[in-house]
Amino acid sequence: FNLPCLNLWEHYTLLDIALLRNRTFSATLGMIFFTTASMGGIILFVNQHLQLVKGLSPLNAGLWLLPPAVAVIIGTILAPILSKRFGPGYIVSFGMAIAGIGLLMLALYNSSSSLYLVVAGYFFTCLGVGPVGALGTDIVVGSAPPEKAGSASAMSETCGELGAALGVAVMGSIGTAIYRGQMDGSLPVVLSPEEAKTAGDTLVGAITVSQNLPDSIAFELLDQARNAFIAGFNMVSAISLIASILVAILVFRMLHNLKPSKETRH
Repeated sequence: FNLPCLNLWEHYTLLDIALLRNRTFSATLGMIFFTTASMGGIILFVNQHLQLVKGLSPLNAGLWLLPPAVAVIIGTILAPILSKRFGPGYIVSFGMAIAGIGLLMLALYNSSSSLYLVVAGYFFTCLGVGPVGALGTDIVVGSAPPEKAGSASAMSETCGELGAALGVAVMGSIGTAIYRGQMDGSLPVVLSPEEAKTAGDTLVGAITVSQNLPDSIAFELLDQARNAFIAGFNMVSAISLIASILVAILVFRMLHNLKPSKETRH
């Protein structure tokens, strides 16, 4: 309690809480935080899905992830160009709508779906969040007084890093909880208590246990484990979809009157 009070009374602070009174500044920080949090979980599950569910090697998984990487580059390059004509608020809102389409595709993915659906969904998600990275910090710094530009930039970077870390932690925990719930009571009865615990905790554990089982039982275990993982993946994607919709609405309502970037103060 004392630290925030001291911060408010100091003339020069590392973290200027007064900046949060600016609606544009606060809304953009919220956009950065929730977007990076959502992407943290999606990145975690997409990478695991390619290697653990689809059985791709790290090299092949990396090759499948090239199109989404290109999508980020495209979104990052186009965002500043388009924002000069339409304004950054509209571009970011439109980008989050595109990301929502990709997240919907991931939320509807199931065990019988093609790998192309995962890559396509991830492609649109990355394309949509590109403008957030390209314009977010620019909006934050541009909405702060010139003498507070350094503090504003640091707060933007901190929100992004904190969002990504919490996204991995929270979304990972949710996905793991869904996995364990799906696996509870559905494991092959021939498993020992230790094997059942290992397989029921994580997909990696199930794969490890399956290597010492007869083929028929191993197939049954892996099929159940992969379906449970996909259920967690679907839930994480659905939560991220809701977050992207809320961010799009927030940005449109709060930043739609923001001037095009060529007129924004730096």
